[in-house]
Amino acid sequence: MRTILALHRERSQGWRNAMHWDACEELRVIQMVARCGLAGIATIDGRCYGGSISYRNGDVVSARFLAQDPAYDLYRPGFLCAYLMCASCADHDDIRHLTLDGGKRPIKHASEDSHAHSATW
Repeated sequence: MRTILALHRERSQGWRNAMHWDACEELRVIQMVARCGLAGIATIDGRCYGGSISYRNGDVVSARFLAQDPAYDLYRPGFLCAYLMCASCADHDDIRHLTLDGGKRPIKHASEDSHAHSATW
């Protein structure tokens, strides 16, 4: 998890609304993952090059972090992990809603908007 968070932190440094990280925030995220997290990790020869972290609350899954090594931006391993998480959620009858932006934006359903950030099954 720390590698995914470090990759995310590296990518988000230039963003205007980037989250300010400290050791307490990183520990909080790791505790959330242990309690209700879903994580996907992309590795090559045992090294993490990307990943995604999501939280599950009942029948709702909210994607929270996408990360990848900048050297692999062309291949988008963080996005691939998130895509595979979405596909896995679609196979589970007990997951009814998926939000891809951490729940920060108003909920949009795929039937309402072609640029939806969430999906309901």
